[in-house]
Amino acid sequence: MKSENPFEILNSRLDEIFLRLEEIQNSKVSTATMEESNEILTVKQAAEYLNLSIYSIYAKTSQKSIPHAKRGRHLYFFKDDLRNWLASAKSKTREEINQEADDYLLKNKKRSAKTR
Repeated sequence: MKSENPFEILNSRLDEIFLRLEEIQNSKVSTATMEESNEILTVKQAAEYLNLSIYSIYAKTSQKSIPHAKRGRHLYFFKDDLRNWLASAKSKTREEINQEADDYLLKNKKRSAKTR
């Protein structure tokens, strides 16, 4: 019977240990990212994050145009909600508008051809 090389066994076990360590590190990074996105901000922190005045934040919350939570007299903001709110207000580039127009025309061209 042929015995295995102890160095090969050591090498394979070390590889397995390194893979598991990498998995642990990746899980810690994803947990930290998740915690950051669920971070709760005060009015002052939200104003700094959005580069707006505190007055503007209060005005937007009273108009219900910005996502927020209210407990008693205090306002709170989820960082992820603010990021999504900003992204939804993004202006489209001319290229994006032209692409949408082209897609719309192609789609409707196919429809009008089917109805004939």
